[in-house]
Amino acid sequence: NGARVGPRHVVTWFAAMWAIVFLTSTNLGADFDIRGQVVVNVVVVFLGGSLLFIRRHGLDAKTVLSWRLPHPSAWVAVFLGIPAGLVTGIGILRLSQTLFPAPPEVLQAFGQLVPAGVPIWQLVPLMSILPGVCEEIAFRGVLLHGLRQSYSRLVTSLLVGVVFGLFHFSVFRIAQTAYLGVLL
Repeated sequence: NGARVGPRHVVTWFAAMWAIVFLTSTNLGADFDIRGQVVVNVVVVFLGGSLLFIRRHGLDAKTVLSWRLPHPSAWVAVFLGIPAGLVTGIGILRLSQTLFPAPPEVLQAFGQLVPAGVPIWQLVPLMSILPGVCEEIAFRGVLLHGLRQSYSRLVTSLLVGVVFGLFHFSVFRIAQTAYLGVLL
């Protein structure tokens, strides 16, 4: 179906998703370990919210999520972009750490997010595969689709990256995460 949504719809939807993620992250922290938070935020909010947006607005999921084979030239860009992105990403990380150094307490708290004794077979899907898939559907699927019809490719990429960074809350991580969001 050829239904279209404008930036206002998708930005409002993502603002609501951001509020839900913020509230669940701050209020469920004592009740859930990182596994519970990943399931709630990533599966329920990102994946569920994205699929609900697609359904509510009568969008074609295949179009919104760009489920098609990429042009062969895209693979050249990917293979050249990975090393370049890594080098520039390290530079952005160092610059942001200089401007906004993370206090040792923040780093220590981050290191304690994963409870002791969690098996690797749970960590890999919950901390890398599941967030990767669900965040791609939300940010490079629904959000990108809603913005790209109104903005240039550059502006759309920058907006999606900034929103992606803002969803990671910590001022110590926003710049690096936003940069990663622009690259993706």
